[in-house]
Amino acid sequence: MKKNVLIVLTDLPYPLEHGGDQAMFNNVACVKDECNVYCVYRGGIKKNYFDKKEALEKIWGNVKIYPYIETEKGKSAWGLFNQIVKEIKMRFFNKNPFYRMHRVIESFDVAPYGFYNFIEKLIKELKIDIVQIEMLQYVNLVLALPPSVKTVLVHHEIRFVTNELNLSRFPKDQIFNYRKACVQYAKIYEIGVLNKFDAIVTLSYTDSQKLMNAGVTSPIYTSRAIVNTQIPEDIISDDGHVLTYVGPESHYPNVLAVKWFLENCWNSLLKEDNKYVFRIIGKWSENTIKKIKSEYLSVEFTGFVENLHSAIQNTVSIIPLTVGSGIRMKILEAATIGVPFISTTVGVEGLPFVNGEDCFVDDEPQTFVEDILKLRDKSLRLQFIRSAQEKVKFNYSFGALRNDRLAMYEELLRT
Repeated sequence: MKKNVLIVLTDLPYPLEHGGDQAMFNNVACVKDECNVYCVYRGGIKKNYFDKKEALEKIWGNVKIYPYIETEKGKSAWGLFNQIVKEIKMRFFNKNPFYRMHRVIESFDVAPYGFYNFIEKLIKELKIDIVQIEMLQYVNLVLALPPSVKTVLVHHEIRFVTNELNLSRFPKDQIFNYRKACVQYAKIYEIGVLNKFDAIVTLSYTDSQKLMNAGVTSPIYTSRAIVNTQIPEDIISDDGHVLTYVGPESHYPNVLAVKWFLENCWNSLLKEDNKYVFRIIGKWSENTIKKIKSEYLSVEFTGFVENLHSAIQNTVSIIPLTVGSGIRMKILEAATIGVPFISTTVGVEGLPFVNGEDCFVDDEPQTFVEDILKLRDKSLRLQFIRSAQEKVKFNYSFGALRNDRLAMYEELLRT
């Protein structure tokens, strides 16, 4: 008999705008034929929510999606008051370092009370065996789930690792101890809630080890991510003067990565060779676009693109991430499509790519620039492309992902 699995999504992964979307999409797709899969998410009254739902149900075929339509905000005077207060704070205190801690130390979301009740109702009506929560945003749902179901968290990015990296970037000024306290509080909360799950899934062995070292005692499974792009038969490589970065502004590590590259590398690179163009792919606000274009030459923004293959082919992908955890889908996409890439250590962490063999890995601005210049050599670009593609084919496959998840489900239900 097929298992009944309820997957809690932070949003509907359609279209596949970033790595998180791809990961959630594949986590559903890999088990939908072997299990009865149902998805739930916090929806809304806007038409695009229902358009996404209909498109995904058509693509997946045998997956039923249940949107929770929020009603609390409209009925609660307290909710309206909080919204007004939040907007006032954003307007007047956004530059205050204490208020801006939410940009550095991310908190965990508390869903409306109706969302918890909605999930409990689905568990009973659908006779759910396993509840799988995607992303850390709704991690505290596990505290309200009935003991009759097994609980799984797919941990795409370890929050306390990101917070600690953020903390290391700040000077030891008058609010450093406040920041440190916030980081430690969030870490204790994260580890404590993770230990309430029956299983944790990470996307790399590196992340699994970090969780164990930090005190997570729940069973941890490693299940490597995959990308939806097919490896092309022909590799075309231009002259290497177009650099691309893939990622939306809404994910703050992307903002820090672009900022680091522009402030520390871009002008130095243009002094060496002014033919370069830096192309940023993904949704970025008009204010940010205007600001960056007013300060830096030869920077382009494409917005969201339907066909990532066409957008990054014949470019050099850069991944100058300074904070974060989990797997960089943008690296797997570049390697699969046939695009040479340069990354920081944070960016390539948990992936099998080796500096000088499949890519360049640099943490210092000077060497980052020097290695970009080296990739003007077409033979070196092709060497990196072929080597990275072989590792993707060997290490990341849809079948392996499916087998990993099904084996985990079987073990959970046996215990």
